Amino acid sequence: MTAKPDKPMNRHPDAETGTGGPPTQDGGDGVAALSICEALALALVEEEVLDVEALQGLLDDAAAAQRDAAQRRPGDPMARRAASLIEGVCQGLTAARRRRGADDGA
Repeated sequence: MTAKPDKPMNRHPDAETGTGGPPTQDGGDGVAALSICEALALALVEEEVLDVEALQGLLDDAAAAQRDAAQRRPGDPMARRAASLIEGVCQGLTAARRRRGADDGA
């Protein structure tokens, strides 16, 4: 999809057609995106496209990038929140690996 220079870039791509709309102000867009990414990441691991260590590395890199962005823009809490969310996904992945290891060993 090519962006039109006279259109704002922060609008949902289908806003003009009525099948979408502008981003929500309540954070629902971000939660939906995070849920989709988590599901895709888990599917990539389950289908053995990525191993857990590679996924963990990608998430660690993403969190580090957001922490760096938060340091560059201390007045903007968005990057700090993003880093916290990504770190939460990392912790969930680690916990799931531990549970799976415990279940496999039982």
